[in-house]
Amino acid sequence: MRLTKQYALFLTLLLGTLLIAAAHTAAQPPGKPTEKVLLNFVINYSAASGPSGGLISDAAGNLFGVTTGGGKGDGGLGYGTVFEMSPTAKGGWKAKSLYQFQAGTDGQGPVGGLVMDSSGNLYGTTQYGGTHLCTDNFANFSCGTVFELSLNGAGGWSEKVIYNFSQKDGYAPISSLVMDTAGNLYGTTAAGGGGVGNGVRGTVFELRRTGEEWAELILHRFAQAGDGASPSSSLIFDAAGNLYGETAIGGQTEGGTVFELSHTASGWQEQILFDFDTDGSGASGLQPNGGLIFDRAGNLYGTTFYGGIGYGTAFELTPTSGGDWNETVLYSFHPDPNNACNPATALVFDAAENLYGTTTWGGSASNGSVFTLKASGDGAWTYSLVHSFLNSSADGGIPDSSLLIDSKGNLYGTTTYGGTGGGGTVFEITP
Repeated sequence: MRLTKQYALFLTLLLGTLLIAAAHTAAQPPGKPTEKVLLNFVINYSAASGPSGGLISDAAGNLFGVTTGGGKGDGGLGYGTVFEMSPTAKGGWKAKSLYQFQAGTDGQGPVGGLVMDSSGNLYGTTQYGGTHLCTDNFANFSCGTVFELSLNGAGGWSEKVIYNFSQKDGYAPISSLVMDTAGNLYGTTAAGGGGVGNGVRGTVFELRRTGEEWAELILHRFAQAGDGASPSSSLIFDAAGNLYGETAIGGQTEGGTVFELSHTASGWQEQILFDFDTDGSGASGLQPNGGLIFDRAGNLYGTTFYGGIGYGTAFELTPTSGGDWNETVLYSFHPDPNNACNPATALVFDAAENLYGTTTWGGSASNGSVFTLKASGDGAWTYSLVHSFLNSSADGGIPDSSLLIDSKGNLYGTTTYGGTGGGGTVFEITP
């Protein structure tokens, strides 16, 4: 689990709206998926840096994301930004900065992605900043925030911090938020949740809106023996309104867990659905921190950063009639030029229920990859390498955010490094 991102700068966002005319198409054999870079982040002071947390889209096809650094700063690399990309009639993209964080009582370092409400307002988290200080017994730091961006009627966006985290309710909110049908927000903090040194290791929280105010409710504190710890990926809902998530560590053998929070009349009740590395071998996977998805039958899918044969797994969890969940490892990643290593993001389904994901390392240049897993009909899954990132001036490197898939099956994502300016990219892959 990584709580910080590398900083890089994107000069063109400083200049405002920019038409991205040049697009790189990676060399691929005929009939194979093709990649093109839609946006390059450039190492230069005071613009934007290190795209993180993945992308979301609105009904018009505009893309929204965050960078962990850049924007306003103190002579360093800045405190992070929110940006928008809009498709143009000529097939290109124009990009603009919506907000630049200022640290202090404002947020700093948005690591997780964004969520949009029905009115088009954007919500996200910053790992640092806010009005409270937290400690991990080694250092003191600002605890983080939840922010809202709304259109201000003058063609711009206004930012408001709607919640400041503290030691007692958790700190380091590094995952994306999710929203229920009533507009309430749910998320996790990777640490804290009680007094200093009391053993609480992260929380699940809800922010409930009443008029213009937001009130926080802690749904679960990861503290008791055998429970998970350090939830660092986004939550998901099932059809009944129950929440599902992962912890990167903790559980019976500290390999991480998949958990469910059920909404009952007496509050939210946690159940551990699966403990990773339960036999000590790591074969089931180790350190799940990318996030989960459901298929149409109610099975859960995710990835682990380690385990399998050492370099991570893609897994399926299937519920049984007795209430237990059985794990099937769909694929164990391993390091050779045709494979990928260490997936750190959630999987996505296409219309045919093929799975797509990214890995932080591996591929032909050892700078990360996009891969697919296709069901063969007999319970087996076939792995294919879709794209190997080069981490060069012509291509990005080290993707660490989940993919976004459109109605045509095109995939969109970000890389932390590479591109013409070395500061990362936004890319599109056409399968």
